[in-house]
Amino acid sequence: MIMPEQKMYMELGSDYMPQNDVKMEGKSPNIKRTGEFKDIKGYKCEKWIIKDDDNMVEAWMTDELGSFYMMTNPMNRGAQDKWQKQLQGNYFPMKVEVIEDGEKKSSMEILSVNKMSLNADLFTLPKGFQKFDMPNMNMYKQN
Repeated sequence: MIMPEQKMYMELGSDYMPQNDVKMEGKSPNIKRTGEFKDIKGYKCEKWIIKDDDNMVEAWMTDELGSFYMMTNPMNRGAQDKWQKQLQGNYFPMKVEVIEDGEKKSSMEILSVNKMSLNADLFTLPKGFQKFDMPNMNMYKQN
């Protein structure tokens, strides 16, 4: 992670996984993998239904593109709700619809996927940047 204003960077390895150390309030939604599949942009996607009271999210997920990183608040020790932890893994949402009180409120759909190789220079730190270590950052490493 690069912090340009401070000319600093943090290293988060591929084993970085926020832990749910802090109890989150509220009811966890019901997450169901339906077993229904369809092709979206050339990727096999499974329909997942996420329900919470009168609200529902319909998500078409693929395991062919890697995982979709769900942001957490590092100042809150990376706490996540139970449902967020259930969605972790090798899943990427290709199409998502949010339905509230029976009405479609919002949607997101991947319009194109361009597989390509990236130049290694894209991952080189800018000159003059200093490494920043947060105390206890290793508490987020998965065992």
